[in-house]
Formats: sequence, C-alpha cells, structure tokens
Amino acid sequence: MVTTQHFFDGFPLTLTDGSNTAARQTGTARIINQDGWITELAWYRVNASTSNTPADLILWDATTQAQLARVGAPAASGTGWQRSALVPPVHVSTGQHLIIAGQLNASATNPFALFVSTYTPPSAFITDLDTRRVAPVSTVDVFPDGHSTTIWEGFDVTWQDVLNSAPPPVSGGDVASELADWLSVSDNTHGADSAPVHVETLATGATGFDAIKAVADAVASAVGGLPGTIASAVTTITGQVTSATTAIMGTGAKSITQLGADLVTVEDHLIDVLGGVLGGATGSTSGRTAFPTTGWTLADETDFDTDLAWAVPADIYVLTITSVPTGVAADSFAGVTWYHRLGSWAPLNGAQIGARRFIEFTPQQLDDGGRRMPGLALRTKPATLGHVQAWVLA
Repeated sequence: MVTTQHFFDGFPLTLTDGSNTAARQTGTARIINQDGWITELAWYRVNASTSNTPADLILWDATTQAQLARVGAPAASGTGWQRSALVPPVHVSTGQHLIIAGQLNASATNPFALFVSTYTPPSAFITDLDTRRVAPVSTVDVFPDGHSTTIWEGFDVTWQDVLNSAPPPVSGGDVASELADWLSVSDNTHGADSAPVHVETLATGATGFDAIKAVADAVASAVGGLPGTIASAVTTITGQVTSATTAIMGTGAKSITQLGADLVTVEDHLIDVLGGVLGGATGSTSGRTAFPTTGWTLADETDFDTDLAWAVPADIYVLTITSVPTGVAADSFAGVTWYHRLGSWAPLNGAQIGARRFIEFTPQQLDDGGRRMPGLALRTKPATLGHVQAWVLA
C-alpha cells in the first residue's frame, strides 16, 4: 500500500495574495523524516489571475544547494493547489533538508502566506526546518538563501513512501545541457556515436584529393573477396574518383563548382548502389535533399491514441503530439516542444520489432539511418494523442 502525504496536510490556511515589486524566488523549507519519493511539485493559487503564476517550480537540497528537479510552466487551472508531476520522481532520504520554491516575476502576487507564530508539521514524513526562504535575485539558478520567521509560502510537494512502479533512469546531469552538447556542431567530443558525425573539410589541392584516392583504393582492396555487386560498385566508385582527380590536377583544371558536381556524382553512386545492397531503399535519406520538398512524397498518415502498430513503409515518419496526459510537463529545446521520455518507437517488420528509441519531441522525425522501414510501432504514456505521417524518398 502506498502512503502519500504533503507538507501542508490538515493545516488551516490563512490566505493572502499580497504583491511584491521585485522578481524573486520564494518557497518553503522542511526536513525529511522518512525515506521516500517526491512525485509532484505544487503551488497554491489564491485566484485565477495569471499574475501570480510561478514561471518555474524548483526543488533544492538545502545542504548541498543542489537543484534536484525543476518544472517549467507549472500547472495553473482554477484555484487551490496546482500539482505538476515529476518525471522521473526524486528519491529523498531521512534527514535530508529540502526547499520547494517558485520563481515569481516582478509585481506578481504571492501564492499565499500563513500568518501564524508557530507551526507543527501535520505529516509524519517531515520536521519543520525554518520558514520562507527568498533569493535576492530573479533567477532559478541561484540557491534561495534568505529567510523569514513569520510567514510560510504556498509551495508544497507530494511525498510517497514507495512508488507504484520503478522510476525511469535518472540523468546524471542537466538534460538540456547534455542534449545541446550531443547535437553541437562545434567542440563535440562524442565522436561517431553522436549526431551529427563530424567530417573535416578536405584541403583544396593535390594533398586532399590524393587522400580521397587512397581511401577508395583501400576500400577496393578490402572488399576484393566480397560478392560481385559490392566489389563492382567499389571498382566503379574508384574509377570515378581517379577520373575526377586526373581532371582536377591535369591541364585545364576544373572550377570549384565543377569539382563539387563531380563529388556529388560519386556520393550519389555510393548511396544508390551500396545503400540498396545493404538493405536500404535506393536514394534513401540524404542531407543533400531538402525534406519535405525535392523527391519526397507523403505516402500515408494516421492518428494514434497511446500506441500504434502501423504497417506502412517509409524513409521518415514525422510524429506530432497533439495532447499529453494530465501532469506531463512540457519543456523546450531549440524552439521545439520537449516531453522527457514521453514514449518509445521502433521499426516494425511484420510481427518483429527493431531497436527501441525515445519519443521526446513534437514534431519529431523518426528514421533508421537512411534505410526504408517496413512499418512503425510506438508506445507512449497512457492518454497521449498524436498524428504520424509516412514519407518516402523517390
């Protein structure tokens, strides 16, 4: 049986929505008396005015001053307690000092204040630490180190002694920063395992094209014993590189524009021949093609509720989330809406499913490294609604 409690369970509230001219971070501090999980962050809404809506809810460890969780654009509907789910939940330990705080803009009203001289915690899982804490600057990244002795602010948590199910893995750091680093086109240290894979610009002149020729020769030697289709393709490509190198280095060298066209020809042949041999559709997804214009055709589209098994082939599926379950908080990355670990997807081939990947953005492109997928299987959090398009490249 799961036991659920809050900081202010059974506590008589004296409400006010007094204003403050300065942007500030304000909240409530408590000591945890029993191991458990924080599953929600909450604030109290005195009235339906948007002026008192916190921009963020932040859970702090008061000892280490570490930010344990943050909810952007928290729930705000009607009046009373507004609770936003934490995904994943945060584990807390006996004796841990917590602060649940909200970031309020200038002239925003306080959620509420409790004008009392004493406060006895009503819940067995907490001990009173001190009263309201206030950060002197208007940022969610500064630990709220000031405090008052007369009032308590309307910020709360939902605590559970056990979880209904095992929590998802916890990130080892700031997810947004890690993702930005993973996708960075500069100073990326993750190598070929990250996106995008970095390709150094070849030098213009003999040295650069000699390097291209050397790579082609090495590939031809390595695949000499493979089936005829691949070996023939490599031989053709090697000949094209040799011809291009001779034309460039010989009398009447080509212009940069002509050179670019020759290299695109080599690239096209490599993708079209080897791509088909290795299981991908001829002409599969390539950076040279601007999706969804040149060469792309919308083959089919469908709506889904929670999950989908769709036997429609595509080079790229475009997934759009239209509705998420209550308590799922949206974030953003690079201007795209982000729902952390909202679901998973995988290529579907008859009754067999391929490797699982995450659904986290809307809209989101789903692809399998340029190979045409025979179908799509996906599963999201219950009550998630969305739409999927299947696109093919001629």
